[in-house]
Amino acid sequence: MNAGVLGIAFRVILLLVALGALAAAFLLFSPFYLAFESALHDMRHTMSVRFFWIHPWFLRVSYSSRDREFASILFGRFRVARQSRDEYDAEGPAADSGGDEQAKDRGGAAQEGAAEKPDGPHGLSSELPPEAQPETRPGAMPLSGEPPISAQTEGPHESPTAAGERTRDTKEEPPDEAGAPGDAEKQERKSLRQRLSENKVLFVLRQTRLRRKALSCVSKVLRSTLHLVRFDRFMVRVRAGSSDPVAPGIAYGCFVGLRNSLALHHSSHVSLELEPVFDEGEVIEWESSVRAQSSVARLLFPFLVALVTFPYLSAFVTWRRMKKRGML
Repeated sequence: MNAGVLGIAFRVILLLVALGALAAAFLLFSPFYLAFESALHDMRHTMSVRFFWIHPWFLRVSYSSRDREFASILFGRFRVARQSRDEYDAEGPAADSGGDEQAKDRGGAAQEGAAEKPDGPHGLSSELPPEAQPETRPGAMPLSGEPPISAQTEGPHESPTAAGERTRDTKEEPPDEAGAPGDAEKQERKSLRQRLSENKVLFVLRQTRLRRKALSCVSKVLRSTLHLVRFDRFMVRVRAGSSDPVAPGIAYGCFVGLRNSLALHHSSHVSLELEPVFDEGEVIEWESSVRAQSSVARLLFPFLVALVTFPYLSAFVTWRRMKKRGML
């Protein structure tokens, strides 16, 4: 009986562990998408941002500047928050009028307080005429707690006997014989060489094996960051012109040369276009659409690479050497 119960419990635990592993793998490797669209036409800019996980029906968060709408949708039905243009326009004037009334009330209260507040103690002005200032009257007595000017400028009186003793005590002693210039230079070079040998950063950089493995680890981590995001669509269309017809022509020539050198026009996911305008004056319009995807596993992959490729043994050996030298 007990053996049968233990077997059933063990199977249930294995099933729960397997389900947890599947759920963790699903969360780690399931993709999430980020879409961004922007446009400028007739000096009016519009923008929209969308974020969804696995599928827009499953979980989606979006914002549109055209309708001033923010929406968060779960399982295609539950809408968490939304604000339309009509609600925004209705709330805007009321909020502005309320703010103006509060500002007027605060301004009136400040003026009344300034009118009621006296200029100084007992309702008198805090400023005194020039002839009433103590320092402008001739022969005025100094303020309490301050010594007279004569006492500040004159030093303490000293008797001739004390002055003679102080002069004898402070006689200059004969200077010591200076060493040779070569000895000073050698000592300075020795101290500089000693400071360089005791520098921790230079000591670590001199470790060839640790330096080589650390550079390899950094290069692998940097290469892994290139795969964090994958672009499904990258489209930019620009229509630009100037009053000087030479400027759009130069800009278009540079753009075509750069696009051909990078071979971006051969990719099906990338679309870059520039339309020069020569007869409409100052013109600038654009349309852009970007869609990228990633996952939690992609974001954690560089940290995993750094954890695996870090030179632990070389770092430990270097640490032991620094400890033996007394640098730690």
